[in-house]
Amino acid sequence: MEDVKFLVGNAFSPDKVELLVTDFSKGGIFHWSESSIKVAQSIHLGATLQDKQVILVTYMLEVLDGLMIDPTFNVSESPCTGSLPTKPSNWALVLQSICHE
Repeated sequence: MEDVKFLVGNAFSPDKVELLVTDFSKGGIFHWSESSIKVAQSIHLGATLQDKQVILVTYMLEVLDGLMIDPTFNVSESPCTGSLPTKPSNWALVLQSICHE
């Protein structure tokens, strides 16, 4: 059997985030429910709601990447602390609220 290496990564341009912050019903790629908007508004990072949504999506993608990366190879420098969810059960609620089912 061949040796297979999985590589995981996400990238987007900070000035082209329309698809990330627009609700699925309006052509975006995530479902921004009322509860997910409230979570975004509550975080201490970001100056605008759009900034906060991008931060929330970025952390969500980092959590998903973390599921694929062995902790010994994870080079994240994320400051994922403070008012963002830190318990897996809370992240599940966030993921559920912004990922289109």
